[in-house]
Amino acid sequence: MLFARAPGCPLCRYGDSCYRQNPAHWRDYDHNASHPYLAPAAAAPPPVPAPAPAQHVPLASMDSGQLASASTAAVDNGGPPAKRPRIDDDANDDALTEVGEDDDATEADDEETDEDEPAAPDASTSTVAPGQPDMLGPLADGETEEVQGSAAEPYKVKRTGAVYSCSCPAWRNHGGGVMRTCKHIKGLRGEDAERERLGGDAKAFYASGNKVAGQAGGSSGGGASSSSGGADTALAKTFTLAQTWDGNKDVAGWLVSEKLDGQRCLWDGKGGLWTRTGNVVYAPQFLVDALPADVALDGELWLGRGNFQALMSIVRRQDRPEAEWRKVTFVVFDAPRAPGGIGDRLEAARAAIATKPAAPGLVRLLEHEVVRDALHVRTKQQEVEANGGEGLMLRHPTAAHRGGRTAELLKVKSSHDDEALVTAHEPGKGKHTGRLGALVCKLRSGKAFKIGTGFSDAQREAPPAIGSVVTFSYFELTKASVPRFPAYVRIRPDVDPSVFP
Repeated sequence: MLFARAPGCPLCRYGDSCYRQNPAHWRDYDHNASHPYLAPAAAAPPPVPAPAPAQHVPLASMDSGQLASASTAAVDNGGPPAKRPRIDDDANDDALTEVGEDDDATEADDEETDEDEPAAPDASTSTVAPGQPDMLGPLADGETEEVQGSAAEPYKVKRTGAVYSCSCPAWRNHGGGVMRTCKHIKGLRGEDAERERLGGDAKAFYASGNKVAGQAGGSSGGGASSSSGGADTALAKTFTLAQTWDGNKDVAGWLVSEKLDGQRCLWDGKGGLWTRTGNVVYAPQFLVDALPADVALDGELWLGRGNFQALMSIVRRQDRPEAEWRKVTFVVFDAPRAPGGIGDRLEAARAAIATKPAAPGLVRLLEHEVVRDALHVRTKQQEVEANGGEGLMLRHPTAAHRGGRTAELLKVKSSHDDEALVTAHEPGKGKHTGRLGALVCKLRSGKAFKIGTGFSDAQREAPPAIGSVVTFSYFELTKASVPRFPAYVRIRPDVDPSVFP
């Protein structure tokens, strides 16, 4: 459906990415002359000729303008551009007005549905001539594939002509036209192929906030050596990340253990110890010697309950202070490359640790119990938290290991927690005059909010630096997806700031 402009009316704030096909909207709001839904200036459009056979144009020879034209053609012939959820600017403003304010502003529904994808084009929009290789693969025109992301349910990646769309929030909230990407599309097609598909447009490639493995530029690659200080992006993707137990899911028969407040690490079995972001840990030789060869172990470097900051001051040093490292224990809770469920993998880890006589005191296996019922979980949670622990972890008994966030690994805490990027310092008032009042932060979703409580006097005098990542706790999210009653917990030097948009 095509529309006429509405001169004199307010200009639609979504520009060329507006997806509305409601005639009332087009009567009340004017749109850019370049919008694909605008009818030609002539009173009646010319008759549509019969489609000519598509001619193949190699992707490498197409510039950004030609790619954009192919994308627009695919959308005009097959349906509206990808739907962009309405962003309630007032909700964003309200979220910054007061720390912990209960903001009842609402946003558009964020359900993952096929309505957010361009409709499949007809045969005349194909970018590939018969018998020619498809440079826009691996998906065929109109094909959809599920890709596992950070949510419990997989996202849907779909190709429509030269357009790749994804049902993830990052793609749908990206802004701009349909020629955009996300980490799931990059993972499916490869970074180089996506960069080429977007005509080398760096803004379109990186603006989604999903800079593959946190890399803001350059091509992706394999693991960096410890001498280079770079990140092993492939290894980082092998870490299993937890979802939160809702208290209702039946976890009888699962394994439960304490949630440690340490530095998550993977021993690769080849002499390297790595953080979950793929960065090398400069461990002393005596700890390396205590770890088994050819067996990968997932665990945490731990200094005891409540000692996270002291631990990080040791782990981040490159001079490997032996006296300090002697206080640290590598607590193992998985052998990710071993077959079978978590019980089988823990036995493999136990056997591997036993082969190293130097391991006792330096490396140990985390204790697990079999869950009887929900009451068992809650009772143990109260016991751990009463003694200064963070909470619990629940592991599915038979699920094989897989990387990424999964519902087969659940965390249990009295409150939720998350990480946020510090973007500004707000000066304090009253008794906090002359020092920090609140941290202005943003989530991985891009949502801005403030953290104004949980700080000691010393932390208010020397707050976390702008550009650093912090952990905060909160009770729930408001309807505008802003944390309610956020409280500062600690700085997180082990989390890469580039994962935030």
